Amino acid sequence: MSESRSDHFKDFTIPDYSDWLTAAREELQGDDPEEKLAWQVADLQGHPYYTSHHAKSVIASTAHVLSWKNIPLVTAENEAVSNTLAHTHLNQGGDGVIFSVQQNNPVSLEKLLKKIEWPYCTISFLVDTPSDSFAEQLKSYIGKAKYPLDELTGSLFTRSYPQHPQTINNLIHNLVSLTNFDCLGIYIKSGQPTERIASALAMAVQEIEHLASSGISKPVSVQRIAFAMETGTDFFIEIATLKALRLLWFQVARAYGLSDYQPADLCIHAISSPWAQEQLGPHSNMLKSTTAAMAGIIGGCTALTVMPENESDQQMVRIARNVSTLLKEESRLDKVADPLAGSYYLECLTSQIIEKAWASFQRKMNTP
Repeated sequence: MSESRSDHFKDFTIPDYSDWLTAAREELQGDDPEEKLAWQVADLQGHPYYTSHHAKSVIASTAHVLSWKNIPLVTAENEAVSNTLAHTHLNQGGDGVIFSVQQNNPVSLEKLLKKIEWPYCTISFLVDTPSDSFAEQLKSYIGKAKYPLDELTGSLFTRSYPQHPQTINNLIHNLVSLTNFDCLGIYIKSGQPTERIASALAMAVQEIEHLASSGISKPVSVQRIAFAMETGTDFFIEIATLKALRLLWFQVARAYGLSDYQPADLCIHAISSPWAQEQLGPHSNMLKSTTAAMAGIIGGCTALTVMPENESDQQMVRIARNVSTLLKEESRLDKVADPLAGSYYLECLTSQIIEKAWASFQRKMNTP
């Protein structure tokens, strides 16, 4: 009678942390592995071996099938050229477009969005600072086009917010009727994970409080908030940062009394900025953009922008746009739900970012 599969392994024991610690200590000639092999990124502590002990806090589940929109960026300098490029993106795999509008270069939305059917794609804008004139122009354009307001999707992101809150008040009063358009988009630059999240949360809450004084209810403002986050090259740190941001904003939304608000309701737009390294040869940006895009997707972004090394080089533009398409159509990342769930390492990183970012956020809000 043949032996069962389990019989072959009956003499093998399952190693645990203490076994690894003993073996590692011998290799290190008596040094403590937790001290010798520990590492640090910014203010985050890394360990050489992870168990459930390291993931002390239970992270609320944000698991859902990964789903994101491929949103190429177009710099709006010449309206006709930008419009042509936008049509190319939409016809060749893009789910929408995000237009980068420079403050010193006003544009005509009629020319920029010519023959683009907004209800059938996502249109977002990235501006230097929000302005009354741009919001009024956007409202006027939508009115002339007679688009159904609840069918327009996208976001308005600003690189920096003005000191005078009246501009924000006017902006949201002009755009508040767009129920699926996040007009209070906050742009988060690359940097130290906990500080960038804390600063973004503080900025968002300050805007919500400013708007409340002008008659916009806090629940409405919370639902108009979106974040655009630059994603870098540190794969696991970027994933943990996006997860931490989503969970912390969920906590803020619940604090404002939105009992039906879920973590998945927040729009996070991941942006991979250009990365050119001469020593790595031509098209080095493909290496960084693929890593950054995967981090954004696995971290739970709802929109993804991969920027080319050179926007005037159509081959580089095509390569950047196709990164998202390949990750969806060939890597099938849109067919899995939270592929790193259960990773003690990632849960530990996310927990650290959550704890440190929340503490920093509270300090910022308590500082006069």
